[in-house]
Amino acid sequence: MAFVIRKTSFFIMNTLSLFAGSLVIPCLMGSLAALLFGNKSPQKKIPGLLFHSVLPCPGLNLSEYPLDNFHSFLQALNNHNIKTISVKDTLNVKSDLDKGSRCILSFDDGLECFYKYTLPVLQQTRHVSTVFCVAGYLGRFSGWDVYPTKKHLNKEQIRIISDNGHEIGSHTLTHANLPYLRDKDLDTELKRSKEILEDITSKPVTSISFPHGSWNQRVWEKAKAAGYTAATLYRGHNNAQSDQFPVFGAFRFDSTTTLLKRISPNNRIFSSSIAAAKLLSHFSKGTPVWKFRKTYRFFLKG
Repeated sequence: MAFVIRKTSFFIMNTLSLFAGSLVIPCLMGSLAALLFGNKSPQKKIPGLLFHSVLPCPGLNLSEYPLDNFHSFLQALNNHNIKTISVKDTLNVKSDLDKGSRCILSFDDGLECFYKYTLPVLQQTRHVSTVFCVAGYLGRFSGWDVYPTKKHLNKEQIRIISDNGHEIGSHTLTHANLPYLRDKDLDTELKRSKEILEDITSKPVTSISFPHGSWNQRVWEKAKAAGYTAATLYRGHNNAQSDQFPVFGAFRFDSTTTLLKRISPNNRIFSSSIAAAKLLSHFSKGTPVWKFRKTYRFFLKG
């Protein structure tokens, strides 16, 4: 039964990726979803984008972004006088004027391709980022996605990234779906990942990105108790608190114009670009219960 579900999910994800690869389908999806997903949090926030993989030749995975397009986007940020900022430093930006000229670039999973392809481009264009690493998979291959697995950054690569001025944040210990965990397992995911990454970088790790974009108030309270002071939110934007920063996914078909619109402070209540990002976030990485763990408990989800 599990094999059938796996193959079916893989087929659905690939089909969605092919459809979403055109220019027409995302526009239609975004326009249709605007009334349902397009509303933005009324709280003034520094806008942010979430990337997973930046590759020279992206595959079918919606979260694989073309390297040439990424380079063009960074150059466009420079042309528009938009400065990137790490997640931890967003807490120090107070004025709305400064918030409007800043942007968060975040990278989930801490994949090896960041070191190989993304870091050189960021250094060349003088932009900073926050890389959220899965501390229990350093130098290993991921095992939770319906798509082919990818290798994660090793300790030395993480150290070099940190030494080059980029923030290293936590994406937990094993990429668990946190709201499904009991308190003991949740504490381990939050605390142990922080300890491992701090030991590598010799710097405080105070920012976190929740795997699968899945979080609730219990998870956030536990995270703060573990020593985290800021978080990026892939989902649940309307519930964002002062120390949480909404980020929008960057997908394979997104152009520079689309990404600029996604982080523009001039976007009104309804935005097809933002709506599309919110809608597609539910399909781009498969399912968060792909490998449903024995430690998950349904009644803890709420």
